[in-house]
Amino acid sequence: MKVSLCAVFILAILFGSVVPIVHGQLNEKRDVHLVTSITTDWYEGQKWGKGIREFAINQAIYAIQELSADNNDNHTVEQRWWWDNGTGLKLYSECYFFNWRPYWDPIESELSFPEKGQGRIEILVDNVSLGYTNWFAVNNTKPEKPNIERNFKTKVNISQTFNFTDIDPDGFNVSFFIDWGDNTTTNWTDFTPSSLSMQLSHTWTKKGEYIILFKTRDRALNESECSATIVKTPYIPEHPILNWLLKHFPHAFPLLRQLYGE
Repeated sequence: MKVSLCAVFILAILFGSVVPIVHGQLNEKRDVHLVTSITTDWYEGQKWGKGIREFAINQAIYAIQELSADNNDNHTVEQRWWWDNGTGLKLYSECYFFNWRPYWDPIESELSFPEKGQGRIEILVDNVSLGYTNWFAVNNTKPEKPNIERNFKTKVNISQTFNFTDIDPDGFNVSFFIDWGDNTTTNWTDFTPSSLSMQLSHTWTKKGEYIILFKTRDRALNESECSATIVKTPYIPEHPILNWLLKHFPHAFPLLRQLYGE
């Protein structure tokens, strides 16, 4: 059985402020579960394509949710389309499904956007938020290749802080991933404005030369190219004569060796 009523309000055109989410509480006897929540590029009955994150301007975006419940009571289901065109995340439209029952078809709605941006769809049942789809993007451009502010005075067993920066051409937030070159990596960081630097610290436990690899991605998981830089622990200045002396007289120049972290 299909949707009984779908009401769409284009709020972003009429209002310029974010609409707050109101959370209620479900009675235990009316417990509803979110099984599937994706955006896709086509929908036919109970069949849909794979989860799609990238769309073109004015391309139809389908929001699909499968729900299950511990009862056959009627429920009110709502889809909230959250959208960011570069001015911040706002509630763009709402779609309501009244008198929904668990044995009905998946919840489905369709929307397209006439501009570049990113968004995701929230699913609520009886005014309780159950979760979101993946982030999707319209006419998206991947982040640029990131940069690092190098710290040359790297020492063994001492935490070193590095500043990573990147620019997203669309002005959206980015997340960083770092491979420190010693078989350790970071998880993807929280998303931050691409205009801000990300400070991350690391400690190397052995002397050596390490290649730091780092990249970024936007909320639609579109990744930048990977950047690289070389770090030496301990730091040895690039001076041929001094390097030769330190190499051939390992027990000499204790003050210099202490200064450079040996």
